[in-house]
Amino acid sequence: MYYRLIVLAALLPSCSGESSVDDPAKMVLAFAGGAVLLPCNFSLPASADVPTVEWSKQGLHPDVVFLYRGGYEINEEKHPAFWYRTSLIAKEQKNGNFSLRIASVRLSDAGTYRCKRLRGTHDVTSVELVVACLQISPDTSQFFRYQTATLRCEDPLNSTGWKVKRKTPEGGVRPCTSGWGTASSSSTCVIKNTYPSDTGVYWCESAGGERSNGVNITVTDRNVLLESPGLPVLAGAAVTLRCKAYELSPNHTYDFHKDGRVIGSSSTGELTLQSVSKSDEGLYVCSIPGYEESLGNWMAVEGPPLSSSSAPPAASFSVSFSRVMFHLLVGTPYVVSTILLGLIYRDRNRAARVVAERRGSNDVIMEIVV
Repeated sequence: MYYRLIVLAALLPSCSGESSVDDPAKMVLAFAGGAVLLPCNFSLPASADVPTVEWSKQGLHPDVVFLYRGGYEINEEKHPAFWYRTSLIAKEQKNGNFSLRIASVRLSDAGTYRCKRLRGTHDVTSVELVVACLQISPDTSQFFRYQTATLRCEDPLNSTGWKVKRKTPEGGVRPCTSGWGTASSSSTCVIKNTYPSDTGVYWCESAGGERSNGVNITVTDRNVLLESPGLPVLAGAAVTLRCKAYELSPNHTYDFHKDGRVIGSSSTGELTLQSVSKSDEGLYVCSIPGYEESLGNWMAVEGPPLSSSSAPPAASFSVSFSRVMFHLLVGTPYVVSTILLGLIYRDRNRAARVVAERRGSNDVIMEIVV
């Protein structure tokens, strides 16, 4: 997958760095969960110093996703959502290559990015990142028997050739057209009557073998199931969990559990989590007391581990510490030499005073003798 994305970027016109205005945005396609390379190149004279370059994302606050200054990455101004996920190609900066690699691509990463040289000529490269993924309707990873599930390869670029595939314990790897589903289009597959044998991992795959994010789907034989998002949810969003019984009853009470702890009860079978964060990520289960318990669903949350006002990560400290150590190592010999010269100068003055005092004493003695 990563190789194909690099090829996509390479096919785009390179940034010459000769203009001070934004060039037309380049379009790059990535898959949720994969990696992507956003192209950016500047024309640098052979004798020129490596410039300060900033990558930013439109609509993000703070908008910095990568800052390169003085040969180091500067993390202090970086948005927490991109901590540990962005990097440059090692040792390519002297050649003017400041292409940005984003790891573990998220749906929220889609948008317009700008690569800008901050000093001298303010060259700017704009890149439009499009994130494709497998979408499920309804958005849940658990189904009862005989329900309908629709899987669609979501690609904003409207690329052709994407097909839904799956891997199950019983059937192995098979495309939708092999009989387990109905292909309503080249990139959409419908399972009209789900069955436990449909339990498995589903993904989108191109003719070249590239894969999108995988989604686990479980078809349960139990009488209770938990409907929760099958795809990662964005931090700050509200998420509604639904507990459903195969046989409905107005007397049911529904309990919701996270990582083995009860987090709430409901008579309607719904529990809403307001403004979710990474702390809400975990394994969720619902149960009907005296009836049955659902299988567990893992809910993933996309977003920064800390707020944007929090301290920068340890990587920032490690860079600053290494720079301090560098200056200490370079400056220590000069400091030591200065101290030694001061000590030598002080000892010489002291010796000179002692000699002068002795000569003065000898003169006095000679006058007494005479």
